[in-house]
Amino acid sequence: MGSKTFKYSLSLIYGPARSRRLGLSLGVNPSPLTCSFNCVYCECGEKAYYVESPERVPTKIAHEVVYRSLEQVLNEVGESRLDTITFSGTGEPTLNDELGLMIKDAKALADTRVTVITNSSLLRRRSVREALSSADEVVAKLNASSQRTFLTINRPVDKSLSIGDIIEGLMRFKQESCSSLTIEILLVDLEGSRGNSSLEEIEGLSEALRKIEPDKVHIHTIARYPLERYVHPVSRGRILEAASAFEKVLGRGRIHTYSSGALRYSIFRSTLLGYLRTGDPEAYRRLIEGSYKCPLTGRSLNPMNFCYCASCGLVFSMREARIRLIDDEYVLLCPKCSAVLHRSSGG
Repeated sequence: MGSKTFKYSLSLIYGPARSRRLGLSLGVNPSPLTCSFNCVYCECGEKAYYVESPERVPTKIAHEVVYRSLEQVLNEVGESRLDTITFSGTGEPTLNDELGLMIKDAKALADTRVTVITNSSLLRRRSVREALSSADEVVAKLNASSQRTFLTINRPVDKSLSIGDIIEGLMRFKQESCSSLTIEILLVDLEGSRGNSSLEEIEGLSEALRKIEPDKVHIHTIARYPLERYVHPVSRGRILEAASAFEKVLGRGRIHTYSSGALRYSIFRSTLLGYLRTGDPEAYRRLIEGSYKCPLTGRSLNPMNFCYCASCGLVFSMREARIRLIDDEYVLLCPKCSAVLHRSSGG
C-alpha cells in the first residue's frame, strides 16, 4: 500500500472552533489518543493508548513543544477573538504530568481564559488538583453515581478506581481551588436499558452534586457518533427531568442544558475518514460496509476504531498504533514502521 500513503499528523493545537458551551475556543491536545477511560460514548473513537496514570504514558509531550505550537497559532489567529484556550483534545489532559506548566504557558502567551476538560479520573491526586488550579475553569465529567454504571459507561483502565474516589476528588478540588468548577453530565441510553438516566442514577447524581457544590452543571447527550454502536442519545425531555432534579439541590441558576441534533462524526474521526476516502477509496468502502478486517489481528474495523500508518499507509486497528515524532510532527505508525523508526534513530 506504499503508493496509497497519506500522512496525517496529530495536531497539538486545533481550531479555533465555536463550542456550544465555551464560545470560540482554541484547543490544546496535551495527551493525543491517550486516555485513562474507554468510555462507550467517546466521540474520538478508540485510542492508541489506555493507561491509568501519567507514569505509564508511552509518548510524552513536553510543555516546550506545546508552547512553541501554541505561540505560532496565536500569532496567526490572534488572541483577541478567542473566548478561551481549552485543554482537551483526543485524550485525557491530566495524563500529561506537565499540564500545570502548559496552563501557565498559555496564560503567559495570551490574555484569555484557560479551560481544562477532564474525565476526573486523577483528581484524587494532589499534584493533579494543584496543576488544574492554574486554570480559570475546570470542566469535570461525572456520568454516574453507582459503581456498576460507572464501570459500564466509563470503563476505567484502573479497575480499582471507584466512583466514590472521583466524587471525593471533585469535592477536594472545589474546597482547595479558586478555579471555577463545572460538572459535565452526559446522559446516554444503552440498547435495552436507560443507561445513566434512570431515576436511581439521577438521585445519586443529585446527592453527589450536593456534596461537590460546583459553580455550574452542564447536562447534555451525545451529539457525535459514539465508540460503541449500542449507545444512543437521550431525549430532550430526559435532560429536562435531570435538570429539574439537580435544580432542587443547587438552584436553577447553576444548571445549564444542551440538546443535539442529528449525530455526526467528530472533527478527528471525520478528518481520518476524509483522508482515507481520498487516499484509498477501496479501503474506505470496505470500512464503511463493515467488511474490512485488521491485517494484524483479524479484528473487524469500523469508522470509530480504525487508523492508518503515516509511513506505509496500512489501515489497521487503532489499538495497535504507535505515536511517534517524525519531522516535528506526531503521527500514527503501525508496529512494523514504528520498530524501523526506533532502530534507525538508535533507540
